[in-house]
Amino acid sequence: MRKRRGKTRGFSIQKKRKNNPNGKLEVIIPPDRTVAVGPGASNFVTKLSVTIDQNAKHDVKTWKKVSDLAKERIVAHMLDAFEIPDTQHTRDIILHTGNNSYRYRRSRLHDHFKKFATKEERLQNIGEDVTEVEWKLLVDYFDSDPFKRMSARNKINKAKQGINHICGRKSFGAISFKKDKVNELVAEQIQEIEEGTDDMDPIVNASFMKIVGEKSGYYRGQGSGLKLTNK
Repeated sequence: MRKRRGKTRGFSIQKKRKNNPNGKLEVIIPPDRTVAVGPGASNFVTKLSVTIDQNAKHDVKTWKKVSDLAKERIVAHMLDAFEIPDTQHTRDIILHTGNNSYRYRRSRLHDHFKKFATKEERLQNIGEDVTEVEWKLLVDYFDSDPFKRMSARNKINKAKQGINHICGRKSFGAISFKKDKVNELVAEQIQEIEEGTDDMDPIVNASFMKIVGEKSGYYRGQGSGLKLTNK
């Protein structure tokens, strides 16, 4: 059985952390969004992707089945690596983004699975960065009738979607942040909100709410990246 050598990733993040006095990187997680945004968003996604690969094994069918202990380790690693508050919102965003990363990784493994015609060939060609045990479970899962039915439904649903919510590795929510006319002061105030401060400048607050909106729900066409809150 041919084994594959795993990818070496995360060195750039380690180097950046060493260059910071407290060993942490900066990123913004606004209270009205479900993604990390700003200059540090790419580092956040990269670090989370590596952490997911190291802690969330593919010996279960879905992200929901990944153990709570593994998810807690993932959250702890991210809180240790980034200058972000330990709030429920932050934890939710880490796990929400982690879910997307896990599903993307599973999708790539399924693509590898489809390259081979028979089960024997599939078992002989282990997917990247998974163990032999994990790969056998995945091969059985990908070959099961429930998974095939789910894949067929997903293809139909995807065909019905009018807008793609992902541009490369970034969501519309993350990309739109760069296009927002939010100056540096507002960005700082966003971080203050997340940290639980109450002394936001009323003028800045009004400008911020005008830009991001005040109605509940999500912006149409921008997926789950941008979440509006009630007044």
